[in-house]
Amino acid sequence: MNESFLTFLSGFGRLSEAEAALFAASCTEAGYGRGDYFIREGEVSHRIGFLVSGIARVYHLANDKEYTS
Repeated sequence: MNESFLTFLSGFGRLSEAEAALFAASCTEAGYGRGDYFIREGEVSHRIGFLVSGIARVYHLANDKEYTS
């Protein structure tokens, strides 16, 4: 796991070395390219994502209109 990411997380609360190691062991790094989706409409996610670099677009459809966040 990226050490700078653990440093970032430490700004939200203190993690012991054992907790940081457990957290790092349960994480996997994934890369997404243009047009890839983290999750699609109708799916249920059992994971959480953190954007380390780049940009992402979040949108939803309602009343036949697309809303970008």
